[in-house]
Amino acid sequence: MKVSTEGNILNSEEMALKIDNMSITGNSDVTILIGAKNAPDEEDISISKMDMDLGSSTLVIFEQLYRAYRILKNEPYHK
Repeated sequence: MKVSTEGNILNSEEMALKIDNMSITGNSDVTILIGAKNAPDEEDISISKMDMDLGSSTLVIFEQLYRAYRILKNEPYHK
């Protein structure tokens, strides 16, 4: 999964659904590429249409993953 400005923007619920679908299909090896614009990928997602530095992009994607797992476990998260 590649994170870039050209990909599909996913909200927290959509990210949770995507992770859940990957686990249901047995796809447990997931690689997230951040800042690798020319890398081959199976899926291109976006956290924002705004360009960010690598540190900010990494922080935002980790926060999105945290929210997704909280949603999957039916636990509260700050919105």
